[in-house]
Amino acid sequence: MSDIFISYSRQDRKLVEQLVTCLAARGWEVWWDRDIPVGKSYRNVIHEGLSTARCVLVAWSATSVESDWVLAEASYGKERGVLVPVSIDGTKPRLDFAQVQTADLNGWSGDVSAPEFVKLVQGIESVLGAPARVTSPADKPTARTHGRRRRPSRVFAGAAVAIFALAAIVWFTPLRSYFLPERSLPESITVGGREMMLIPAGDFRMGAGSAAESSDHPEHVVTLDAFYLDTFEVTAAEFARANLTDPSGEPAGCPDEPDHPACGVSWSAAEVFCTMSGKRLPTEAEWEKAARGTDGRQYPWGQAPIAGDRANYCDASCPSGFDGDLAHNDGYARSAPVRAYADGRSPYGIFNMAGNVSEWTSDWYDPEYYARAPDRNPENGTQANSYGRVVRGGAWDSTPDWLTGYARTWSTPDEPSGYIGLRCALSAEDLTEQ
Repeated sequence: MSDIFISYSRQDRKLVEQLVTCLAARGWEVWWDRDIPVGKSYRNVIHEGLSTARCVLVAWSATSVESDWVLAEASYGKERGVLVPVSIDGTKPRLDFAQVQTADLNGWSGDVSAPEFVKLVQGIESVLGAPARVTSPADKPTARTHGRRRRPSRVFAGAAVAIFALAAIVWFTPLRSYFLPERSLPESITVGGREMMLIPAGDFRMGAGSAAESSDHPEHVVTLDAFYLDTFEVTAAEFARANLTDPSGEPAGCPDEPDHPACGVSWSAAEVFCTMSGKRLPTEAEWEKAARGTDGRQYPWGQAPIAGDRANYCDASCPSGFDGDLAHNDGYARSAPVRAYADGRSPYGIFNMAGNVSEWTSDWYDPEYYARAPDRNPENGTQANSYGRVVRGGAWDSTPDWLTGYARTWSTPDEPSGYIGLRCALSAEDLTEQ
């Protein structure tokens, strides 16, 4: 557990490093992403540092106010009541953080006696209390030791070399599969109180061979690492407990039913919810594989025609603008409970990947992305020329052509909609670190 977790933009690293030095010199233990151990999951280590820190210090700047990671970390600190914001270049925080008093280090040169730094320290002390000790910034920490270190004997060193050589031979030859079989992953797990299903590593065919929407093709082979996806959409009750309702209010069309999917959720709020749960939003490719499997099926249930017992969609009457209750044959005017439509489950046992509510993914939408996407673990993280974030799966107001597993569309990230919800993902490699 650290005293202070620092959230910042990489472009501000030099000033933040100076800030870390000065805060550590006052006796506080400061965590920032320089502390991520080699071989550890970036997301999980960040989540652990964020959730165990006694204070979350957010360094606002022109770049950090646009960072989804910084916004998510700031929201988490605010929800815990341990947020201490500071502007390092005069940039004001977003409206949803403006009510928290922000320290001003614009123009600060590293002087620990400067009034602006003293004011920041006072803000931190209001959360943590005074540090146990205060040292000079020039003090250098000594390396931790556990007793006197002995020089290894030649016999021991020779044995170590032999063991290393044998391990290398085993690892880099076909015998590896015999000596070190692949780790068996459970078919389902529970993380953050929610069931998740395994989507095994391997190839699948992404996109459509031919489609009315050019963004849906060309069909191409994609290789994904193993991951888990929530079995059910996040419910309204689960999202409400996270206290992340968007300031714009709940859009029309979201029924007040706790077991129905959360809707009216902005992309940023969805990302924060998943981060708080120790997870993340799925990539567009992960979402499609979870919906379609590896046999190129059109819908989660296969190639069979859509029916009222497989998906919640506009199957009877679609009035212009969808401003009235839809006359669904299945009896639901809008969304349905997340456990409904068991006959429409995907090959991996995941519910409602066609209809009910559409779902956010982590990718920025680009209609021509497939033409340049990598063939392994693709994720479009480039905002340039993008309309918004990718939304998948169709919704209660969708016509059948939007319910296919390959149909792509988008929505503006910070404009909640009555037909968009979420579910979260987790990389299998992160499972052992939960």
